[in-house]
Amino acid sequence: MPPRSRSHAAPSSKPRSTSQKAALRRPNESMFGFKVSVHADMADLADVWPTMAELADASGYAFQARDLLEVWLSTIGAARGTQACLVRVDAMDGEPLMLIPLGIEIRWGAGVLGFLDGGVVDYNAPIMLSKSERLNRRTTAALWRQICAALPPFDVVLLDKMPEMAGDVPNPLRWIATGPAIASGHELALKGTWEHDGVNRLRHAQDSRRQRRRLNEVAPIRFAIAEMPDELERAYDTMIRQKRRRYIETRGADGFDRPGYRSYFRAMTDRFAATGEVQIAVLYAGDTIIATNWGVVAGGRLYLLMPTFETGEWRRFSTGRLLIEDLIAWCYGRGIRVFDFGVGDEAYKDNFGADKVPLFRASIATTRRGAAYLAALAIREAVARSSAGQPVKRGRAGIYAFLNRLRAQKR
Repeated sequence: MPPRSRSHAAPSSKPRSTSQKAALRRPNESMFGFKVSVHADMADLADVWPTMAELADASGYAFQARDLLEVWLSTIGAARGTQACLVRVDAMDGEPLMLIPLGIEIRWGAGVLGFLDGGVVDYNAPIMLSKSERLNRRTTAALWRQICAALPPFDVVLLDKMPEMAGDVPNPLRWIATGPAIASGHELALKGTWEHDGVNRLRHAQDSRRQRRRLNEVAPIRFAIAEMPDELERAYDTMIRQKRRRYIETRGADGFDRPGYRSYFRAMTDRFAATGEVQIAVLYAGDTIIATNWGVVAGGRLYLLMPTFETGEWRRFSTGRLLIEDLIAWCYGRGIRVFDFGVGDEAYKDNFGADKVPLFRASIATTRRGAAYLAALAIREAVARSSAGQPVKRGRAGIYAFLNRLRAQKR
């Protein structure tokens, strides 16, 4: 789609009038037999948008479930100034077909249309409510133009980390992708039993047994899912501390300093830990927490989202790997069909026999301002991937390490 002249508006914090909300929700009919409506408030779609507990009746990922998005919008979305554009697509007879959680943000002066992501989402896809044969390449292209026409003005489309499937149903937005995403997803189908099928996939099973013996000589090890309030709070605090350290080691910056991050993980844990939809897995050595994972369980899938491990003397025991092994074993017999390692091409995922999930991206400028944004983004990504970008990361990591030592000395 060539750039065209189109004004954009910054997301506004002012409440919309009744007439503005009605205009935003007005259905738009298509020659291919679709109705499109765009909503600013998730409450407008509560009767059709499934929660994480209801994903079994639809097809999609937990990241796009209604209750998770409610937390996202009130934390990360609010902190980033995201203008929510919740898209509903129906057939002409009123049958709901799919739901797409989009938003517009101002970045580098451009209005960017994308999924509600903000760096905490591994897969971006619609929630599919029907296996409609009408959603093929030709009709999806026309439908996407219809959706864009119904949305508020923007400069550039950036739909990232899109899988070919939306759960168990083909993802129609794959037809508008312009290229592959930077990284792939990785998932492990859980078949048979852990004893006969799961454990045989481990490439380092012998070394893991050796590490467990060595650990038990130091202190007895134990795997658990944090459930009691005191245990859950301690596990949460440990996960944050361990993950902050790892962010600084690998990226040179504290990832929890991003807008809304801390409040998002706090709110998600407070709201969903009691139902088991948010889960903190813990590996203990004696009374010491040596590894954790903050994850989500929904739709027969466990998402490994924030694996962490203790440093120092514990690092030599491969505690992160041992925790993941225990967590996979825990999934068997609990109705979990997929262990999802998420986005990122880290080598350790191959050691568990995980299958690669190709992900795609649509980068489409709709104005000259949008074209300039995409050009600047391409330069930034190229620098980040090059050897020139590594000294910057190492320098930031060194500064953070120095500041942390100063704080420790003051205590």
